[in-house]
Amino acid sequence: MADWPQSNLKLKTENLKLIDEMKHVRKIVELGLAARKEAQIKVKQPLSKVTVYPGEKETKFGTELDYLILDELNIKKIEYATGKTESETKVELDTELTEDLIAERQAREILRMIQEERKKAGTELDEKINLSLEEWPEKFEEYIKKNALVENLSKGKFEIARLKS
Repeated sequence: MADWPQSNLKLKTENLKLIDEMKHVRKIVELGLAARKEAQIKVKQPLSKVTVYPGEKETKFGTELDYLILDELNIKKIEYATGKTESETKVELDTELTEDLIAERQAREILRMIQEERKKAGTELDEKINLSLEEWPEKFEEYIKKNALVENLSKGKFEIARLKS
């Protein structure tokens, strides 16, 4: 016969705090997605900044959960502002699309297209390829080569070719 396990009150308190923080994170993401929809900017398009105005009743949390918001909203930077004494959390997106942000979206779309073509060609996950593209954002050339395992990148009709062994 064994005694009933004892609960750890400290752990329970930490879990409750994390649950409250995650509720707030979900609310911010929900508001951010709604703002994107209203601005007619898809989540595929990276944005530079989101400003969060926490409501009076909202739990304030540290920035260790910011990465979830940044990832879900495809945003580069998050700022927490004070001054608005709203009872509800408010979110404002910086919807200005710079050349860099547009180029990053294009690079990501190219990567997705390459990965689809690699799958059709039956390449291995770690197999390098040669790639021809009509155009690509020059600033993201190394990003494309690294993430798609491209040995040689050249201008031309879109085509992937396995390296000869």
